[in-house]
Amino acid sequence: MNKRTLAGLLLAPTFGIVTSALAGEIAAVVDPAVPSVSLSTGTSVPAATYNVTVTNTGSSNTLNNPRLVGTTTVWKIDPGTNTPVVVDAKADFRSFAPMNADISCFRTSADGTSIECDLPPLAPTEYRSFEVTFNSPTAGEWIEFAWQPVFDLGAPPGNSNGDPGSTNIELDPILLDMVTSHIPGNIDVTFFTGYGVATKLDPWVTKVKVPAGSIKATAYVDELVNDGCPIDLPGCSSSDLSILSATFPGSGLEITLLRDQSTIANGAKIADAVIYYRHDSGDYIKVGPCLDSPPNPVSGVPCEDLSQRYAYPRKSSRRDPVPTDFLGDWRFVIYARDNGRYAQ
Repeated sequence: MNKRTLAGLLLAPTFGIVTSALAGEIAAVVDPAVPSVSLSTGTSVPAATYNVTVTNTGSSNTLNNPRLVGTTTVWKIDPGTNTPVVVDAKADFRSFAPMNADISCFRTSADGTSIECDLPPLAPTEYRSFEVTFNSPTAGEWIEFAWQPVFDLGAPPGNSNGDPGSTNIELDPILLDMVTSHIPGNIDVTFFTGYGVATKLDPWVTKVKVPAGSIKATAYVDELVNDGCPIDLPGCSSSDLSILSATFPGSGLEITLLRDQSTIANGAKIADAVIYYRHDSGDYIKVGPCLDSPPNPVSGVPCEDLSQRYAYPRKSSRRDPVPTDFLGDWRFVIYARDNGRYAQ
């Protein structure tokens, strides 16, 4: 049994005994939509999503005002004591997406970590499924979502309870060459590798903005430096983007690639730079300019918004100030409908 499994058992919530004759006729199953997500940093806020199903397990009574209540807590293993400790970081509620109608989730605590999801009355054996999404915290090793299905019985409400439970999502540390997020489908999600700035230690950064309206999926970005390139390009870097089985409305995915000035040859001009793209295991193609405004890429053929291609000045001035970490860097902004590898 691993540490987090043990911690989940140790941390399982306890509740008072319920004497209602209908107690126990409501049950919930809560599963992580993705086993792990990356920690948040700056404007990179990966989504941590749970799939929920609430069921009337009785055979004769309709359950009025069924609800799921729950709270997230962020934990880590203390290296000194080898025991779980609470982290001062929040996994706050972000959105919900009902897979059936008449479901509503809302915050019940000021910090957004406690929620209540209201469901319509449930007839015997009837169920409702939905998902709840929390923002990934900025620290910690896992999110514990402690939950319980409840329903109101009679007047005044009896608050009859089903069995409680807790479900964990692992938290990946900030990595310079990798990032993971769930894509709930009903909200924009933005995430990037590293800390979102290209540096000598992290010379290639990938930012991805997924628009609302996509189907639910899991997104991964995996980068390679001086590898994975279509041709022999000195200092070539690449980004593998995987969002399986997803469709993207509007302009599609917005992908920003940042290259640090330490990898750019003296005299090189950004106007001569070429971005290569490969869809799945196909051949590499050159990414051409977006011809429409707003951009309208097609499947298998991304396009670059040349108006956003930019070479930051190598020196900052009072008239043209540039943050130190951006001096001399290159930026490319691409719109796409598909997964694939980008190389430059």
